Amino acid sequence: MKFFTLFFLLLFIATPLHADKIQEPIEIRRSFFLTSYLQDGEHIPRREVREMIRVNERAKEELSRARTNLWFGLAAGAAGGYLMGRQLSREFGDGKANWTYTGFGAGLMVISFSFTDMYFRQNRNAVRIYNAGLKQGAAKELSLEFGFTRNGIGLFLGF
Repeated sequence: MKFFTLFFLLLFIATPLHADKIQEPIEIRRSFFLTSYLQDGEHIPRREVREMIRVNERAKEELSRARTNLWFGLAAGAAGGYLMGRQLSREFGDGKANWTYTGFGAGLMVISFSFTDMYFRQNRNAVRIYNAGLKQGAAKELSLEFGFTRNGIGLFLGF
């Protein structure tokens, strides 16, 4: 019986206790081409951010719209770059470029900039919506101590 009690006492002491921890907000850092996400000073991959944001429906919809704008922007930029590059290579190659296509390609590239800008704005807005939905306040530390109590030797759980 003593072994049984000692076993469960050691099991209880060795088991870590966890309380609901308040999540830190996500920070967005934008460089010229990239967006990086930080939480509690550590870099978070984009896939994990999408998983975290799925909890909040409004933020999830905003992130979905942002990704759609990014893909439209990338497609328009690639098509515009191809048209401009093709016509400029013809101009420098044999001298017979169609400047209408070059102008159309430049227009597509300008449109891609606006789609990319909308992506960054909606991405920031999705993170802002997610951060607003987090629990606010300070988490209390949970402590488990073994020692003398008013009733003798025992465990003290403080929170």
